Amino acid sequence: MDELYSKLVKCKAGSKKDILYIIEKFEPIINKYSKIIGSDDAKQEIILEVIKVLYKIPIHKETFKEDKYIVGYIKKAIIYKYWSLSKEKNKLFSCSYDFDFNTISSMNEGYTIELYDLLNDLTKREQFVIVSKYINELSDNDIANTIHISRQAVNQTKNRSINKLRKSLSKIIL
Repeated sequence: MDELYSKLVKCKAGSKKDILYIIEKFEPIINKYSKIIGSDDAKQEIILEVIKVLYKIPIHKETFKEDKYIVGYIKKAIIYKYWSLSKEKNKLFSCSYDFDFNTISSMNEGYTIELYDLLNDLTKREQFVIVSKYINELSDNDIANTIHISRQAVNQTKNRSINKLRKSLSKIIL
């Protein structure tokens, strides 16, 4: 019988000390995914998920008497929780962003309306990157820090947006 299995049996019996032991064992991967998310509560959310999973692991099955299967089960639960939190964060980002066209005061009314129509063809993230880059004149690093993505992802989003805008403009002109 492996060490993690015996700790898990004690966890299910209500041993808080063994729950803490298992959480500490998975602390590096918990920290890794909570830092990627960047949310203040991400680490606590992932730890809560680990605790829930400890009670759900089917220890009566023969395969879960080996540590490698328990580790894999908990690791997958942490990754699934990370995906869930990432999706929630992305939904919040896309809902919280509203484009303010009052910043385009130097353009005449006709061009502003056309720009608005063209930008509606882009996703919220693409709109944010284009407006931040070309209207608010922010650097790629500043944009990346604002929306918690890499500078390379900002550049790819910008290039993809420009290509979409070119296609939209070519349809209007032709």
